[in-house]
Amino acid sequence: MGEKRPPGGAAGRCPCRKRRGRLSRRGVVHMTRERLFLYDTTLRDGQQTQGVQFSTSEKQRIAAALDELGVDYIEGGWPGANPTDSAFFEAAPRTRAP
Repeated sequence: MGEKRPPGGAAGRCPCRKRRGRLSRRGVVHMTRERLFLYDTTLRDGQQTQGVQFSTSEKQRIAAALDELGVDYIEGGWPGANPTDSAFFEAAPRTRAP
């Protein structure tokens, strides 16, 4: 009988032939190979929460954890805004993030 192929012809091709993240008439979401970049503001916005005050060592540990998770951009705060942010940037951890 030969090789069984999915509807639509070539193996791996969606029968509706739509692309670029649109919904097909069958409700299938088509994914693209575009990269999603993650930008984290925990060290800046998180510290603005009432009752939260990160120490320099806590900020360094959080930055290291975010880097381990693969976060692309880690916003560390504002150098000169307060002593903790200044100390954090003076001893900024090395990360894979640019």
